Amino acid sequence: MFAALDLGTNNCRLLIARPEGTGYKVVETFSRSVRLGEGVWEAGIISDAAQARTFDALSECAKRLKHYDITKRRFVATETCRIAKNAGEFLGRVKKELGLNLKIISRQEEARLAVMACLPLLDKGYDRALIFDIGGGSTEMVWLNLRSGIHKKGGFWLPEIISWCSLSKGVVSLSEEFAKSNNPQEYYKYVVGQTADEIKEFYSQVREQDKRDWKSFHLLGTSGTVTTLAALSLGLKKYNRFAVDGMWMYDDMMLDLIGRVTSGNQTLDTAQSYVGMERADLLIPGCAILQSVVEFFPQIRMRIADRGVREGIMQELIIDSFNPKNSVHKTVKA
Repeated sequence: MFAALDLGTNNCRLLIARPEGTGYKVVETFSRSVRLGEGVWEAGIISDAAQARTFDALSECAKRLKHYDITKRRFVATETCRIAKNAGEFLGRVKKELGLNLKIISRQEEARLAVMACLPLLDKGYDRALIFDIGGGSTEMVWLNLRSGIHKKGGFWLPEIISWCSLSKGVVSLSEEFAKSNNPQEYYKYVVGQTADEIKEFYSQVREQDKRDWKSFHLLGTSGTVTTLAALSLGLKKYNRFAVDGMWMYDDMMLDLIGRVTSGNQTLDTAQSYVGMERADLLIPGCAILQSVVEFFPQIRMRIADRGVREGIMQELIIDSFNPKNSVHKTVKA
């Protein structure tokens, strides 16, 4: 049994799985919105209320883990714990009282794990791919060369990471700014423009670093915003991961959905039914980030991924079980 736990700015996610060949069979999953990062950008610390919510979720994770004989595990924390002054104290308490040893990872490592999670969805019919992960506190972007990489024992292929960046915008941090804004529509336009400027800077960096010939690339988006809009496009009455994960969309369809969500209450109500009311206010900020991505890369196909850091960790644990002396995180250029 392998276990992966991702404590993010908004969600606490656990995945327990059993290796099967070069893949894995999911045994149990757990996900809860904890809003760990609520108020942290203003106060600089994790609030008592956020700690209580998160500790309760982590307690549930600890209970579930005790039911299994876990042989490989990795537990990580991301943006909120990177910036909060009291994160070390909180994680120390979690380790002491719950026995969960969470390590704070860098933005670079978070981006790399997003790549690991999405490996099965990369289309090698293209020369390049741009993965973007809209998180609670930041948005990671990774530019991949699908024509080169590393081949590992077990038949695994790891694409070359040419460039990566972490945009300053995330849905939780932005939702707090939207709540304080006197003119949310104008602030929405501001976020789209500011995010586009950051993407432009990153893409300029990509063009400087990627000197080899290439003709085509596709986008691969992973986040609650992306999967929610994809589900809307299918007209689902209830969210279905298996229908959404791996599907393709074009920019015109995505922009139409964004317009319907940001301007129509009925569409927004449907979207909220997928994500739950505790996360519904994150949809509009997520749409602003997504809109900037789609508009910056017009007429580029986008693949939808319902997977994230915990799936990336699990994928890496599987690969490392085939390559115990040369683990993935030591060999992949990032």
